[in-house]
Amino acid sequence: MQLEDPPQGLKIPPKVLYFDIETALLKTTVFQAGEQWIRWQDVESDTFVMCWGAAWMHKEPLKVLSECVTPKEAKKRDDKNCLWRLWELMDDADYIVGHNMRSFDWKIVNMRFITFGWDAPFDSKIVDTLSLSRRRFRAISHSMDSWLRRWGEEQKEEMTRKDWELCLGGDEKTLKKMHRYCRNDIKRGVKIAERFEKYIVSATGKELFR
Repeated sequence: MQLEDPPQGLKIPPKVLYFDIETALLKTTVFQAGEQWIRWQDVESDTFVMCWGAAWMHKEPLKVLSECVTPKEAKKRDDKNCLWRLWELMDDADYIVGHNMRSFDWKIVNMRFITFGWDAPFDSKIVDTLSLSRRRFRAISHSMDSWLRRWGEEQKEEMTRKDWELCLGGDEKTLKKMHRYCRNDIKRGVKIAERFEKYIVSATGKELFR
């Protein structure tokens, strides 16, 4: 058997995963309406992940992967089966990207993972497009919708509070709507991330994902 040295200077592109989640409403009981601090003891049911979508950036054509809880799982507030595939994707990623990823999505899924008693996925580098927007641009809004409208792209589909309530009740039609909403968010979010990436590279000459 002939053993050969690996090719020198071979650059392996990083695996860049964009993902987004949709979470359930908290259920709580309070004494009065209005702005207030809600004690954790007053929360009757914690949030959980109802739906997620993901895609590997820089791969053509873009392929969106996603899963949603079943009507039965929604009623039981059980996202364990739904989240296993996302854990595997995160564990395989070098970079994780999303809009408000650092403060919301990444923390929510890690909370769910440790609740299940799972090990942590590989600790990938995080690129938060919301943080990039706030740091580099003086925009009237840093929301995804605002950026999409600025570029003449299709706006996000509307999901109302009633839709979220129906999903919690296990309404199959509304769960499918949420699943579609989440998948479309991936396509739009990747567009924003790629535009930011191109702009930053042109400004600094440095790659965003090394």
